[in-house]
Amino acid sequence: MRRRSTELQPGALPPHIVKLQEERRRKILEDAAKREADANNATNNDTNDTNTTNVPIQKKTSFLDQAASNSSTSSGEIKTNTTSSSTAPSTSSKSTLTPITFQIGFHEDQGVRFSMEDAHSIETQLDKLKAVQEMNVDNSNASLRLATHDSAFFGVYDGHGGSQAAEYCCEHLPFALVDTIVAKTKDDLNHNNNKTSSSSSTINSDQIIIDSFVSAFQNIDTKFLKHCWDNGIPNVGTTVTTVLIHNGIIYCGNAGDSRTVLCRNGKAMNLSHDHKPTDANEEMRVRQVGGFVVMGRVMGKLAVSRAIGDSQFKRKGSRMMTEFSITGPLVVPDPDVTCTPLRPNEDQFVILACDGLWDVTTSQEAVTSVCNGLASGKSVKEVSEDLVNNALKGGSRDNVTAMVVQFVPG
Repeated sequence: MRRRSTELQPGALPPHIVKLQEERRRKILEDAAKREADANNATNNDTNDTNTTNVPIQKKTSFLDQAASNSSTSSGEIKTNTTSSSTAPSTSSKSTLTPITFQIGFHEDQGVRFSMEDAHSIETQLDKLKAVQEMNVDNSNASLRLATHDSAFFGVYDGHGGSQAAEYCCEHLPFALVDTIVAKTKDDLNHNNNKTSSSSSTINSDQIIIDSFVSAFQNIDTKFLKHCWDNGIPNVGTTVTTVLIHNGIIYCGNAGDSRTVLCRNGKAMNLSHDHKPTDANEEMRVRQVGGFVVMGRVMGKLAVSRAIGDSQFKRKGSRMMTEFSITGPLVVPDPDVTCTPLRPNEDQFVILACDGLWDVTTSQEAVTSVCNGLASGKSVKEVSEDLVNNALKGGSRDNVTAMVVQFVPG
């Protein structure tokens, strides 16, 4: 008997996938309504305890709260004025800081996959970093004030094998990073204060934050692997691409093949490096511990060489590690970290996205798409939707998540 099939237009999704997305959208809206109510209650309770500041305290917002009722995807837009930028590098003791307004657009779609495994973080105020400023006040030997302005954090997590790792990073990584920065700064200040008065001492904020990114990624990986072991969660992991904007510097920490791209004068500038098993350095590291790369995958299984989670590729007692006598982790959580001084008159936005976008779109194509969209009057929400929808129409077979953070000088 000849089977009939319904012809789909290019880029169209099968009916069963559309149904799954509609069910997921309904759950998102229900959860968003509950979070909105909880957040409003928390905001009202905290009103009397809030100190007066030049920057209004803003409720943390998830773009899932703004999911459109007529869409099968999650998207949103927010404007916030919570950080400052400087054209001078962070090694300067003082610099003229220009207020920057963020306009943030986010969109995600599970595509043809049967589940959504991506997650994201948007933290427009990392108030705890203000404590670092207080540490610096009485330290006359420190030529650099590490934290004098509000900071912002953005992240996209592309899960594989399940959504647990991505959701864990979303919940814990931003604050683990802040805690690590504060702790390392305090250690450095104490070390400098113990030096003799004749010794010149400085705080290298770039190095502190770089080291903090590495430590935070490693600590979250260790805790998540223990969480998986304690709760019987099977082999799951996530790639991570993150941005910390702090004192006029864009710090990008990346592990895996998600990517962050800066638009500078209309040109794409990659802030992260894709960690693919076929990369020469990554393949060499895998081989040095007794592993191999075949068909572009670690041990023929995993298409990324750095990630948080993936216990099968890290835990000494795992079947794979034992069977092939692997002497060290095949997949590591260590991020590459870049530091890029923000140029308010030249830098227009950054794009954070998972490989579902980058598999079918070049960095410059994505930047050009956003530039053209913004120039035509579209919002950052709309241009992020364009990135995702065009990737799906272009043949992406993965979940697709894109975040656009636009810089608008005050």
